[in-house]
Amino acid sequence: MTTPQTTICIPAYKAEGFVQQAIESALAQTDPDIKVIISVDPAGDGTEAICMGYANDPRVTVRINEKRLGWVGNANACLDLIDTPFFAFCFHDDRLDPEFVSKLRAVLEANPTATAAFGTIQYFGNRDHVVTQSDLTGPAAQRAATRMTGQAGNAYSLKNLMRSGPVKAGLRMAELPEGYFADWPFAIAYALAGEYLSVEDPIYRKRLWDASVTAGWQRVPLNERIKMEIAMRQELISVIQTSDALTWSDKAALTELALTHIFGQPAKDESSAALRDAIAGQIPAKILTGLMSGPATGNETSTLGQKQIAGEILRNAQFAARDKDRVGAVAGAQKALRRSPDLPDAHLMAGRLLLALSEPGTESAQEHLRQALGANPDNWQARLALTRALLRAGALDEARTTAEPLSRLAPSDTPGLKQVMKRLGLA
Repeated sequence: MTTPQTTICIPAYKAEGFVQQAIESALAQTDPDIKVIISVDPAGDGTEAICMGYANDPRVTVRINEKRLGWVGNANACLDLIDTPFFAFCFHDDRLDPEFVSKLRAVLEANPTATAAFGTIQYFGNRDHVVTQSDLTGPAAQRAATRMTGQAGNAYSLKNLMRSGPVKAGLRMAELPEGYFADWPFAIAYALAGEYLSVEDPIYRKRLWDASVTAGWQRVPLNERIKMEIAMRQELISVIQTSDALTWSDKAALTELALTHIFGQPAKDESSAALRDAIAGQIPAKILTGLMSGPATGNETSTLGQKQIAGEILRNAQFAARDKDRVGAVAGAQKALRRSPDLPDAHLMAGRLLLALSEPGTESAQEHLRQALGANPDNWQARLALTRALLRAGALDEARTTAEPLSRLAPSDTPGLKQVMKRLGLA
């Protein structure tokens, strides 16, 4: 019998329709050095009997909990039993490719400083699609910021193979209300500890369905959702503030991201707008008190920089603009530029936003667009936006000079381009 090197954790609850597929996919790994831990929350269905059917397999440990622990408590119950160098989760409604462990273990063994390895995620169920993500590399603050602001976070969370060192040292997922995004602070802790490296193969299959835990979060009433957001962000900030891998200025920058970032793309409805308002006001007010009291020491410079913070603030401003919140959008754009006054992308976004929202008189928009164009004269988006601002201001000669290069820079099918060029006699 081989010596297990990897533990595959399967937390199960009300899963009689699919848990057998998850278990079989774990046991079908081409890497022989595995063991499987199945932790079952009682539900009165057939899940317990299905899982107990594997108890005689020497690779398998089945744990039946006396009471329901919830998805976080059940996952942590698996972590309590890990004694191998590596571990992974296969959640009860998901499946692993047979080479999941072998391919990712090879990456980690070849890269001793990496804490996790992941592959492409193949979604199935309500819709089928593939999600790929880039590696998390660079300084600790940069890794954490990229993880926090990524739009597809599953591979960075629990859909990967991880070293067990942080878990053996006591790291667990926080018991947040309804388990709301409890994997995010856990993943941030891992990102701060080391790199996340990828393989291109689709080796984790994630089921999308209406009864999943994450789908349930979207149905929570707004006032409860705000409480869940506050608790999750408090835990994120706690992980950041207690990290030994970060300077004080790194902690300040990452904390601001934890306060301002909107997780996922909000829908265009009233509740989403209210949630964004809470993120912009209520949540920071409740979390920040006493948090940022320490001064920076020496001449520390954040390894994170200001670009991602400015981008997050501008992203929130764009949501406000979409909802026709002129005051909120303009204030957000101005706040972003105060954080990163020399960032060309921020000037472009702010200029276009101000142009779209402002009344006649576009001086502020022109100022930002000139800065963006000065940094890159071939930026056709900045050039077209500045042309429109000049036209609105009645500066036809300057608008014509600005627009002349657009015929070679901008795609011919750019909306509104032909009309602008025709108006200036350049078409």
